[in-house]
Amino acid sequence: MKVYVWDKVDWVDPSDNFHEIQCWAQDNCKSFVYMNVVDVSDASSSDYVGEFEFTDERDATMFTLRWAN
Repeated sequence: MKVYVWDKVDWVDPSDNFHEIQCWAQDNCKSFVYMNVVDVSDASSSDYVGEFEFTDERDATMFTLRWAN
């Protein structure tokens, strides 16, 4: 199950923020599989989107409630 997190305007360095979110997912979601950050600035009002994958829907839901926009 994939969850997408878009960068926020007030983020100074999105890579630091996405790394923080990844660390949280690793510590709190046993089914966390991976994170991929993609530059979408050419096609979106956001500059980056983080793709987070989980194997358990409960973890994905908990993650979404905490981090997804």
